[in-house]
Amino acid sequence: MAEPRYSYEKPLPTDFDRFLPWACNQLCEEATVVVTKTILADYVSVVASERLRQGKGKPKPPKPPATGESGSDDHHSEGDSLTRAIKNDLIIHIESIYDGSNNLTHIKFHNNAPIPRSVMKIIGLIIKFHPMLTMITIDSGLQMQAMYEIAKFLPLSKITEICMDYTFLREANYHLLLDHKGLKHLSISKCRITDSVLKNICNKLVFPNVACKTLHALNVSSNRITDAGMKYIADMLRSNRNLSYLNLADNKITDTGAKYVLDCLGEFPLRPSELLEKRTRHLIYLKERKEMMDKTVQELRLNEYEKKMGRRKSAKPTVSLKKKDKEAEGSKSLSFVESIYFEKAESIVDSILGHFMDPFSPDDTFHRDGEIYCYGNNTLSYLNIAYNNLSYFSVKQLYQVIVTQKYLARKPRGLVNVVIEGNYLPAQCEEFRLIDEILESSLPNYNRKMSSIASSKKRMSVK
Repeated sequence: MAEPRYSYEKPLPTDFDRFLPWACNQLCEEATVVVTKTILADYVSVVASERLRQGKGKPKPPKPPATGESGSDDHHSEGDSLTRAIKNDLIIHIESIYDGSNNLTHIKFHNNAPIPRSVMKIIGLIIKFHPMLTMITIDSGLQMQAMYEIAKFLPLSKITEICMDYTFLREANYHLLLDHKGLKHLSISKCRITDSVLKNICNKLVFPNVACKTLHALNVSSNRITDAGMKYIADMLRSNRNLSYLNLADNKITDTGAKYVLDCLGEFPLRPSELLEKRTRHLIYLKERKEMMDKTVQELRLNEYEKKMGRRKSAKPTVSLKKKDKEAEGSKSLSFVESIYFEKAESIVDSILGHFMDPFSPDDTFHRDGEIYCYGNNTLSYLNIAYNNLSYFSVKQLYQVIVTQKYLARKPRGLVNVVIEGNYLPAQCEEFRLIDEILESSLPNYNRKMSSIASSKKRMSVK
């Protein structure tokens, strides 16, 4: 007697919308997982649509975003989910967002109660089946154990952006997300982050930690950061040359805290500890390079020897050829052959290891009055310090920083967008006008025309 098939009860891991609720049901979780699917409409440019209108064919109307709850095609799964939802008050609302090719790209957890650890563990087990998933949004309900599971599957995924606004963690272990490379955007706004929590985050972004080389944007607005926390950010910006977006709006920052950060964007003297760490990194690089060079030269010698032995075994040369070979070998000195091996090994090692990269390299430092100075952080291009407790003093220092960056003319340029509204500042002053002119001068020509037409859209917002 043939056994009945229950294919609908065991979905594949590639079917995120059905597999996650089914797996949680199999684990007898008290929470009911409800997944809502959203399909984003394909983008149609204005130029392409105009061409289609002028042509013979008529353009197809864009598909509206389609939504649907998981299990809608399966009456058994839908009935079980509804029954469990009635029995249990704890419901985990998840929105799965797909692109036009039906690839899962974004997962959203909407205003949930505490998210069970098993939910994140299941996502970690099936995340390899969703290579297009690049973003996770959680607005509440996260706990320490679930955060630990997210940190575990991050290096196994293609996720580059995490938004945890309104997600307060009592343990405040947000820094676990920065233990591995790959994350480019991190938003932890309105999470009641204090200076001690910010210190752990900044320590992960100090050179040469892995997160320092990948994270581009950090949003810590609307938290409880004071001047003490700004000192940790300043220490991070001294060596970090990858972070380009920093949002510090709506905190408790005064002129003292702003000065810590602005001092790092201009010229500053290197500390003895920074010089020692830089020399240590250089020695480690040279040691690793030498070991790789020696190994590569030996491999080249072995390959050349094996080629010669293969040629000798394949065919016996005539007497005249033997004499020519001996004359050729005699003409080539040992040092000449070694130099060829060395040049080949050097090109191979450079392609693998690369040149020595350091924030305090000779190209980024100079000597003045017997001290070594750094030209400053020139990769931070967006800085938002709006709605804090700043005064006219910070505006004057900001102007000095922007003038210095313009004079040095490094690449990247440095600050190109500063938001400073909502502070205790004068309505108009000369520094505002000069800052705006300098920032607009760094824009391309077409952006300058747009800025002159729409004068309200300035590179620096002041209220």
